[in-house]
Formats: sequence, structure tokens, C-alpha cells
Amino acid sequence: RPRGTDRPYGGRADLAARILRHVSPAFVEDPLRVLRVARFAARFHDLGFTLAPETRILMTEIAQSGELETLPPERIWQELRRALATTHPEIFLVTLRTVGALSVLIPEMDALFGIPQEAALHPEIDTGEHILMALAQSARISADPIVGYAVLSHDLGKAKTPRALWPRHPGHAESGVLLSRTLSARLRVPNDYRLTAELTARWHLEIHACLDQPIDRLAAWIKELPYRSRSRNLVQSLKACEADFRGRPGYESRPYPQRPFLEELFEALRSIRLEPAEYDWSLEQKKKQLDVRLIETIRQARTRGAPAS
Repeated sequence: RPRGTDRPYGGRADLAARILRHVSPAFVEDPLRVLRVARFAARFHDLGFTLAPETRILMTEIAQSGELETLPPERIWQELRRALATTHPEIFLVTLRTVGALSVLIPEMDALFGIPQEAALHPEIDTGEHILMALAQSARISADPIVGYAVLSHDLGKAKTPRALWPRHPGHAESGVLLSRTLSARLRVPNDYRLTAELTARWHLEIHACLDQPIDRLAAWIKELPYRSRSRNLVQSLKACEADFRGRPGYESRPYPQRPFLEELFEALRSIRLEPAEYDWSLEQKKKQLDVRLIETIRQARTRGAPAS
């Protein structure tokens, strides 16, 4: 049998019982262990591992002590990034929230719990619960932690909605971009994560509605997207939007044709070029001609219909 699994900490018994347990009182000396245990809970969730009650108590004490606030942002980010790459990133957040650490580490996310949404669109009602459900879906759609980060931060603006407007959240996409940017800056998130998160926060409502919008309205916001320079980020954002759509009770297995439709459309739009005879046109003429071709490309995509997901 492996050396050290029996004594002195009873590791073999804990493995058999699927329990995550600290091995000594020294656990409290490094507050980063709160995040690591939460990540292990996410990583080994499929194997049935749960947190030992006494370990949960120590994690709660660390969260209440103020020690988490001393952690360098880079260390917090590394644990979050690794958790987003697990098969159950939502368990990472659930564990942190259970011990009172989420409000310290990611207060923007913690603030979403208790914020109601329209029941017709969100049967789960609670915005925080929606994010957890969407994160669970994101891990099924993509193992890319960039997608998971975009899902985590796409609805942050709902925490800023005045209570009098609940359960509607007008303007949450725009305010969400600012909150996402603030979170990314504080945790020193890499640029690819930041950009995909901001794209998702800003445009997820339009992406959801893209199959039903008039062509001129669709063209108006698509022109604002970096479909030439940031095609990879847009693909990641579309995956995050699919997870957002499916992160609701009863929607988990529903098709999301918006994603393949827009993926093919963006690819077609990247091929739009001016003809040689148009090179000497004025800048205004060139812009108008490119707009004509953009609208025609969208019209052709609509005629073909949204591909099956």
C-alpha cells in the first residue's frame, strides 16, 4: 500500500470515505489553502468527495479573520483559473460562499445572490444561482477557462440594478462591462480573459436575440464587434453565451442555434474585401460599400437559415 496513507493522519480512511480534510492545525497558517480546498472540491466532485465539517469550520475562521485580504491577487487568480478548468467550477464558488470567502475574494459575484430575475426567462429566479448553473454548463461546453471566466462575470451588472426595477435589469450589460473590467484589473487577469469577459457582458443579450432581429439592427451591432482582429475571443464569447442560455432549469439540453449561426457569419464577414476597382474610392464610399456587403452577407446567412447545433 502507498506509504503514509494510514498514519498519522488517517489519509487512507478519508480517501475511502471520499472526504477532504486538513491534516493539522497548521492549515490556518496559509489563507490560500481556503482556495485550494475549494478547488479540490471542484476537481474531485465527480468522485463524490465532500468537505470534512472541521475543515469547513477552519476555512470559515480564516475567512472571518481577514487573512484572505492579505493574499496577492496573482495567487487568487491562479486558483480561480485552475478551478475554472475543472469539470465543476461552480463547486469552487459554492464552497467559497459556504465558508464566507466569496464575499471577500470576489464580492462582485457574491453580490448576485438574492438578486431576482424575471421568472419567465429565468425559472431559477436568483441571479447567483443562475451563474452557478451556467458555470456547470460551461464546463460541459468547453474546458477552456476563458469561457468559464466570461460566464462568471457576464451578469455582474445585475447587482447594480435599483431595487425598484427588479426583477427587470435594464442596462445591466453596459454596467456589467465596467464591473467585469474592475474585477479583471483587481485580480490582474490576462488580457484574453478580460477581453472575452467584456465582450460577453456587453453583447450577450444581442447574441441571444440575433436570429429574430431585423437585419439592419443585427448589422448595426455586429459592426462594433472585433470579428476580424479578435475572432478567437468571439468564439469563446459565443460558447459563454450558450452556457448562459442553458444555465436555467429545463434549458440544459436545448439547442442554441445562435452560436453556429454567428460562427459561420463571422467567418463569412472576415472574407469581405474591396474590389481592386474600388481602391481609389473616397473613405466614405469605401465604408458605404463595405456596409452594403456586410448587410448582404447577413441576408444570405439568414436565407440559408441557422445551422443545427
